[in-house]
Amino acid sequence: MRWLFLGAMAIVFCPSLLLADPGVDPGADPGFGSWNGKLVCLSEDWPAIRAMSKTDAATGQAVAAFLLRAETILARPVRRRVNRLEDLPPDGMERQRAVNTSEANRLPFALAMHDAATCTSLLLDMVDVAIAATMTGRQDMTDWVIGQLREAQTWRPLQRPGWTLYAPENTMPEGGDGVWLGTGYGLMGIASTLAILGDRVPADLRDALHSLMREEIARIRQDWRDRRPWYVAGNAYQSNQWIIPNLGMAMACLSLGDDRLRDAYDMAVGNIGLGLRAYGDDGAFIEGYGYACMTMPLLAETLRTMRLAGDMRLANMPFPRNNWIWATHMHMPGGYVVNVNDCGWWRNASCPTSAALSAVALAQPDARQAVLRSQFAAPATDRLGLLYARHMATLPTAPVDAASLPTFALFPSQMVLTWRSQWSSDRAWALWIRGGSPRDSHSHRDNGQLSVLLGDEPVLIEAGTPNYADLDLNVKYAQAAGHNILQPDEVLPRTLPVDVPIQIERLDDTGGSVTIQGTAVSTAARKWIRQVTWDRDARTMDVHDDAVFSHSIDAGQTWFRWHTGSAQPVTISGQGKQWSARWNGHTMTFHADTPIVVTQIDWPDASTADKHHACLLLACADVTDTLSVRLRLQLRDRTVSSDGK
Repeated sequence: MRWLFLGAMAIVFCPSLLLADPGVDPGADPGFGSWNGKLVCLSEDWPAIRAMSKTDAATGQAVAAFLLRAETILARPVRRRVNRLEDLPPDGMERQRAVNTSEANRLPFALAMHDAATCTSLLLDMVDVAIAATMTGRQDMTDWVIGQLREAQTWRPLQRPGWTLYAPENTMPEGGDGVWLGTGYGLMGIASTLAILGDRVPADLRDALHSLMREEIARIRQDWRDRRPWYVAGNAYQSNQWIIPNLGMAMACLSLGDDRLRDAYDMAVGNIGLGLRAYGDDGAFIEGYGYACMTMPLLAETLRTMRLAGDMRLANMPFPRNNWIWATHMHMPGGYVVNVNDCGWWRNASCPTSAALSAVALAQPDARQAVLRSQFAAPATDRLGLLYARHMATLPTAPVDAASLPTFALFPSQMVLTWRSQWSSDRAWALWIRGGSPRDSHSHRDNGQLSVLLGDEPVLIEAGTPNYADLDLNVKYAQAAGHNILQPDEVLPRTLPVDVPIQIERLDDTGGSVTIQGTAVSTAARKWIRQVTWDRDARTMDVHDDAVFSHSIDAGQTWFRWHTGSAQPVTISGQGKQWSARWNGHTMTFHADTPIVVTQIDWPDASTADKHHACLLLACADVTDTLSVRLRLQLRDRTVSSDGK
């Protein structure tokens, strides 16, 4: 869960068109009524998990790593709120980002970012040390948490205004820009900690924290009534900014246990339900994997707390019940992640908390049995990993049939297709294809992207996502240039979602054949159809691109880029209509209907360990407005090493 604040910063600097159906009332009930059970926030039995560590090796490993991390947190002072720009760390993210805005915006923006960071520490560090205190009975850990709580109860509000002032031209709305991510993080962290420590929290401090939570609940409700935050005014149900404050309010209401807060609790649950309904039924997180890793563990934790209280309204919705399937398919062989451009990192070596916690929170034995043991055997070392390890320890020890989850999937809400030759082998080869959905919340020019991996080796990639403040972000990463798609012209603005359907002719364990209707990807294209066919046993992928523009494209202007996974220059040969490129034992051949030129350039990326790669540029030799080109990628034989020997 260390990605929380990074995600918060990302969405500030990468605003998107996140509007849901404007005809839906933002206060509408998502399909379920009020709940009459007891409002109570119950904690997991953490000492019991530590006791399991003495008999179960995997649980023991997870607990040991978790307690070691708690020790490192304990060695640091509690997080404190500052009020001056000069008191922020000079090399910290808050001050660095504030430089990009106007002088008038600099202080409120930096302090608002600081609040998001400090409230993140409540949810991450404080809760983890509280858990460690209950596991070990150590008073020094309890004292550290009490000290952090005493500091936090002075943060009023938890999230100060200014988080929308990231651009020089932005101005503060009268009355502020409303509650934000720090509000949700802080409420969740305080509610969880109170549940974990129980009576060990002094009565005066508990009363002060209860007062703080009531103030924040009232503030959230008023901001929704006034439609103050942009995401409320825009009915942006699928935004993590909509979801996270409501997760905090739901947890705070359960923690306070006050029947007078039932309306607030039902409002929070209803708003979360609107978000889950906006995501769709197929389980795909509409903002992409990176934002799922920021939001889904918090959602899963709230769903688990609600389930312990007896409230199953959200847990029974299709999205959370199917999210583990999507999250599992977002992981390619070698730990690579699908749709890296919206992720922020390119590889995930530990247990995917989104998939694991969704399954654990909803008590889905099919998910744990069929997927979590067979594919993700190593738990993460945070508290989510502890829960994962505990549940894994309860599974049968007999071999797991991973084939019960297909090796292929299409998620229509995101229009993303994934396929792999098999689940378990580290020599499996895999591909994923990105279409486009009008509902896309983090749209960028990746529609039609095709990526290929062989085991832990990236073969065809996208450029990925560097820091959102990277000056080359729009030019070399987020736009068409960072992807293996039609290049000469683009849809602008870059964040405009477009409909790029993937039509399936065949999709099974042996391969597939699909057609991507990509015309909408380009402003001036009269047609772009991409047909992709692949064969598991032959280890081949064939791509036929047929493109027609409404204007002529100059000779030498790039029509298509193909980003290879090779950090070294590739070997290019050919002339006229036929060319080939070779690297690491793979061969890519091109056959066009008009003379073409294939060259290469070294390209930066945030999706490989080398941080750069050879990118193939395909251009026409003459001025033309039409191009048909067939490509075949032949992967090297499994028995051949990457150096071709």
